[in-house]
Amino acid sequence: MMLLMSHHSTTLGIGEEKHPPSVIVKKILVGNKADIGESKRAVTKSRGQALADEFGLKFFETSAKTNMNVEGVFLALARDIRPELNASRSIHERAALGINRLAAQRSSCCG
Repeated sequence: MMLLMSHHSTTLGIGEEKHPPSVIVKKILVGNKADIGESKRAVTKSRGQALADEFGLKFFETSAKTNMNVEGVFLALARDIRPELNASRSIHERAALGINRLAAQRSSCCG
């Protein structure tokens, strides 16, 4: 999930969402319009970084117009998610192995 800062809203609502423990939620803060000067921006780079630091988020500046750092944001998010997906998959695989072993034991016990 990306939270986008704009002049429309400075309230991010971080921490208000409720997710089951099995759901992986990663957040990053992305400031757009990095292609324009600091003085013309609704939110400065330093304010964006300070807000990200306050909430413990990674901060990226991007420009959709010039495609600056757009791919980098998605790659960083994927790098953050991948280890958790692998760990989650391992848990499910171990559970499936346990179920398969139990089923094999039951089928051979009375045969």
